Amino acid sequence: MTEQEWLRSLEPVRMLTYLRFSRGVSRTKAGRRRLRLFGCACCLRVRPLFPDERGWPVVDLAERLADGATGQAEVDAALRDAEPILFDDERDQLRQARLSLHEAVRRLCGPAGDAAMACSAVGIALRWLQGVAAETAEWAVQAGLLRDLFGNPFRLPPAVEPDWLVANDGAVARLARTIYDNRRFEDMPVLADALEDAGCRDTEVLGHLRGPEPHARGCVLLDLVRGKE
Repeated sequence: MTEQEWLRSLEPVRMLTYLRFSRGVSRTKAGRRRLRLFGCACCLRVRPLFPDERGWPVVDLAERLADGATGQAEVDAALRDAEPILFDDERDQLRQARLSLHEAVRRLCGPAGDAAMACSAVGIALRWLQGVAAETAEWAVQAGLLRDLFGNPFRLPPAVEPDWLVANDGAVARLARTIYDNRRFEDMPVLADALEDAGCRDTEVLGHLRGPEPHARGCVLLDLVRGKE
């Protein structure tokens, strides 16, 4: 995969394959964290379609596991109580979508944090429920999420100046923590404004935060501002 292919790709599975085998991200702690967070973000995108799904608390725990805030034993215990709700339904596709999603959550919460299974299963669930067009649109969003979490692997990440984080009584750092903790990614442009007020003139940093692509926990720039590897 070339740099231009990465920046334009709409194929998240291909991008994941590149990250794992050409960049070796699954061999580093930071890489494994972001892969698991990517899988969680994919699953959470279809949460409104399954409001009664028992696995959602497990996805929340998987995010905490990625950040070292809980252990595998707690996740495994929650997963045992998270069997999918497979009620009789005229629409067999709903049953299939639930099975696909549950398997994604189960694999995502394993020691390896199978992100590829998560993104594929979410696409399959959307195909069952909304058709091929919805699945194709989801691939584009997931590709954007990978760029959000892993940036441009062909270049070094942008630098975050320490002065930006302490300016205005630490407004940037506080806002970044709030966005991360509460998943308030709609406030990313506000974070860009705060960085600009603190002296940031880096068009790559500001453009990413104000850009159209989606954001999730593990966003490379949000992590840099939070002091997370």
